[in-house]
Amino acid sequence: MNRILALVLILTQSSIMQDLRITYQPKQMEARRVVQDEGIPYEFYGGAKGGGKSKYTRNIEMERRLRYAGTSGVIIRKTFPELMSNHVRKFWTEFPFTYDWYNKSEKTIYYPNGSVTDFRYLKKTTDVYNYQGIEYDDISMDEATQHEEEVFKILKTSLRQAPEIIDRYPDFRPSFRLTGNPGGIGHAWVKRIFVDRDFKQGEHPEDYRFIQARVDDNPIFLRANPQYKRNLEDLPEELRKAYLEGDWNIFAGQYFKKLRREKHLVPPIRIPDDWMHWRSLDWGYGHPSVVLWWAANPNTGDIFIYRYYKEKEVVASKMARRVAELTNSDENILTTVAGHDCWAKITSDDTRTERTLADIINNNGLPIEKAIIDRISGWMNLRELLEWDEKRKAPQLKIFDTCEEVYTDLACLVHDEKHPEDVLKMDGDDTGDSARYGGMYHSEARKEGHQMTEIEQYINEITSDKEDWDTY
Repeated sequence: MNRILALVLILTQSSIMQDLRITYQPKQMEARRVVQDEGIPYEFYGGAKGGGKSKYTRNIEMERRLRYAGTSGVIIRKTFPELMSNHVRKFWTEFPFTYDWYNKSEKTIYYPNGSVTDFRYLKKTTDVYNYQGIEYDDISMDEATQHEEEVFKILKTSLRQAPEIIDRYPDFRPSFRLTGNPGGIGHAWVKRIFVDRDFKQGEHPEDYRFIQARVDDNPIFLRANPQYKRNLEDLPEELRKAYLEGDWNIFAGQYFKKLRREKHLVPPIRIPDDWMHWRSLDWGYGHPSVVLWWAANPNTGDIFIYRYYKEKEVVASKMARRVAELTNSDENILTTVAGHDCWAKITSDDTRTERTLADIINNNGLPIEKAIIDRISGWMNLRELLEWDEKRKAPQLKIFDTCEEVYTDLACLVHDEKHPEDVLKMDGDDTGDSARYGGMYHSEARKEGHQMTEIEQYINEITSDKEDWDTY
């Protein structure tokens, strides 16, 4: 046997009238053990180009449908053309007998032993709700980083097995298998769960496993395509690190490509009272509200994000009070700039009176004013603040390392393919929106010679009065 083949699985099915050989390479075999032997519910395989992700997906799906009669699996991609080229036709090539078992109208393989494999695509995030209530013993989400976390969460509810399957196969465990590369709209949540293993409440670390696979782990493919690795090596640095080395900190499509932990995350310092202080707010309920605290050194121009608040499903009044509580009385915050959605009128059912979120927020101790909300200008300005090079060793904007989540959220923002200068609107962009509001406030204040707003004038008067009192 060729040494690069870790396993040749032979399954004999009388209905096939032949021995079926399913070949796994060593890294694929490692991933198979996670599913087949350890029973880990959620596995992510890949993380770089050319690691044999799609082949592994088809192999494990075929094996488990034939090994466990009467079970069901589904393979998911973003579009149906991707499904056809990457899986359906490959099934027909690698397992020719499946052509006769494939129902074209239903996009399903019906096996003679009663098992089924569905091929489904989710072009939009909301498409996932079409599959609520459908049960699968196995789910394969190929190129998972093309999807938002909401898709993963909803599909997890479909991973379950019928009592008769448990009775028939006591060793069988349902499996949710994901593959993908760094980058894409789902980069942040895949990296958080599988790469960084930064789990939230309700997520159990023992349920998740990441199997890193690079092109060198796919020797059969490299033998047939020797130029492929050289092509990856010739890519620009950020693409090479992501696609060849599997670096999840730099990836294709990343908006702020110059973000580096060693450059932008700094230990907290004491911020003098005479520095310029302000806050920025991106309001949300279903999505998080994000407030950032900023300070600027008037002598060097350095800017710091030194505190943040991020929470969802909190009403505006409570959010405002919480932000006020987090702010020290001696910080002398000049203003808080917020997105214009805070000024949308809302109507109370009991009083029929109109008011705005801004009214509620202002009345609960958090005075706000309208931010400059132009997206392109805001992103370009923020990119300029984060810029550094060999001449300018340090970026103008730095983030306290106590606010690491702010850094992570900014690092995961991606370009909008239809509007390359814009950031793609996605789950997790709330911190970015707050940051561009805050960055634009500083830039405009400097451009205008820092003309004080009414709020700033009021604070200045209070501060001046206090200084007068202190002289007596």
